[in-house]
Amino acid sequence: MISSDELTTLKQCCGQFISVNSFFSTSVDKNQALSFLSTSNATINLEPILFEIDADPTLANTKPFADISTHSHFSGESEVLFMLGSIFRLNSIDHSSNDQVWIIRMTLCSDDEHDLEKVLINMKQQFGCGETNLLTLGKLLWEMSKLDLAEKYFIRLLEQLPPDDPSLGALYQDLGKLTSQAGDLDKSMKWRKKAIALQSETNQYQANLLVSPASSKKLNKGEPIIVYIPDLPVNIDSNQLLENMIRQCLEIKHKQKIVDVKCDAKLGIGIVYLHTDEVKHNLINIIEKIIIEISKNTTVSFVDELELVSYIVVDNMDTKELPSVD
Repeated sequence: MISSDELTTLKQCCGQFISVNSFFSTSVDKNQALSFLSTSNATINLEPILFEIDADPTLANTKPFADISTHSHFSGESEVLFMLGSIFRLNSIDHSSNDQVWIIRMTLCSDDEHDLEKVLINMKQQFGCGETNLLTLGKLLWEMSKLDLAEKYFIRLLEQLPPDDPSLGALYQDLGKLTSQAGDLDKSMKWRKKAIALQSETNQYQANLLVSPASSKKLNKGEPIIVYIPDLPVNIDSNQLLENMIRQCLEIKHKQKIVDVKCDAKLGIGIVYLHTDEVKHNLINIIEKIIIEISKNTTVSFVDELELVSYIVVDNMDTKELPSVD
């Protein structure tokens, strides 16, 4: 049963995508499904609804659903369970005079569904060159103000990532911002503390990697292999976001294995730590430049050495304090 207002809203969404924010329990037996509706005890402003779902079993790898009849509390229920966050295309809504219910027909969608693919490609361009994954979908839901569902996607991603994944810090930051926006300040504080702790560990790791010019002469195989980024974009002021975007683009799009990326947005420069001289050669002489934000054509380039230039700025209206040639 849903309210008349909800039904009106759904009617206006035919042909569009909808997502369920909980596990969706269904039955392959129409009569069994209808038995759950008590039309004789209908409540004012509530409408009886029957969902008819067209679900291709070959999509089970991307949007799992399963027949759980053998595990159901009620024998003979023929229950099929759709996972949290499943996305459907809303095809039509019609009233059945025979059964006295509204029938909502939907199709389970895959990530490469034609129209949905356009949405996800746009999100990939906006958030960098990473794969279409739980992070992309979570941020899409966040923009749609589906905060609870976005949080669930982020948590699912967190459970899948290894403890040394470079995107953990940004994910902790996103969870902190998301839960703060949702009004849960305790959760927000928890995620922000995790982000700070991880950043501290990263800083220590960075300190161990950095080698002074004097001491580096004593090293052979232990000397770090690095390339510099002299042109960080001015429109992105988050060091961590820049580091994640550069790492993902190098490793996923360009298939280059790297050790670490460190950026200083205020100075506008970055350092990429590498495993081998071969990768260094690839970055400087072959790849040369990468696009980290396709929608804005934001690029960064790689060089072997930084050219440092210093300036002294003086007020040309007041030169009496300047030293003379004498």
